[in-house]
Amino acid sequence: MFTLSDMWTFCWSFFVILPIVAILHQLGHIVVAWMFGAKVSFALGRGKKVLKVGVVEIRRIYFLDAFCHYEEMRKNNRLSHILVYLGGSLCNLLSVLILNTMIAN
Repeated sequence: MFTLSDMWTFCWSFFVILPIVAILHQLGHIVVAWMFGAKVSFALGRGKKVLKVGVVEIRRIYFLDAFCHYEEMRKNNRLSHILVYLGGSLCNLLSVLILNTMIAN
């Protein structure tokens, strides 16, 4: 049961952990797309832009969503697109395995 004493955990999870997980997920897409020679941009959150540094945008509601956009891949075939789409899940899986290994040790 979720009680009032769990609000700090909820806030910590919602405003800190969730954006970190979203960044890691999108980082997987970005790295694989970059490996195939794509031009990549990344946005964290929804709403109006608050900050833009290079290809990274941070938006007003930063904890809600994250997305990346890629175009002009050098190797533009079905396999490269499949790997780009799998990159996010593979990065999440890899980060979970690394974190669990660190906790176990």
